[in-house]
Amino acid sequence: MRTITAGVLVCAVVGAVPMAQAQSAAEWRDVVVPPYPSGVHELGGSCIGQGTSGDAMCAVSVAVLKDEQSGTRTVVAMRRLHHFDGSAVGGDRPLGLVTDALEPEALDDARNDVSIGLCQSDAQPDSRIVAVIRPDVDTEWYTRFDGVWRLDESGRFQPIAPTGVRCLNEGYGYDG
Repeated sequence: MRTITAGVLVCAVVGAVPMAQAQSAAEWRDVVVPPYPSGVHELGGSCIGQGTSGDAMCAVSVAVLKDEQSGTRTVVAMRRLHHFDGSAVGGDRPLGLVTDALEPEALDDARNDVSIGLCQSDAQPDSRIVAVIRPDVDTEWYTRFDGVWRLDESGRFQPIAPTGVRCLNEGYGYDG
């Protein structure tokens, strides 16, 4: 019995891939964060939940993570975890369950960035749209994208056509 148990344990350990060496965005799904793996940090993000209170707004969020070793930038969607009494798991440092992740090729270009929570579809605000943009201080509304997705109700990114989508440039007119 010891031999069988040891063999199973060795196979499990050998087959495990550290998150920092993840080869695909799919490996982020169903992971609880923070903490992030060594060498991975959050570049930014936004709460995109419904409502106006902090808890309601941040029930769902999107963040951009960077793996310093590989340079890969990953866009993750997270759902805040709660105890039965409604309090956040993690207290003042709430934990989230990653529901989906993207590693768009366009983010391999360091000049590109991600717009989160600042987009409209057919002139209607839609905080669930995530778009890869090329920042430009002279552009008030981005309408050219290197990828556009909408986070659906199940927490998965769905690609959408860019027709009718525009994203506000928070840096428009900033001189410095």
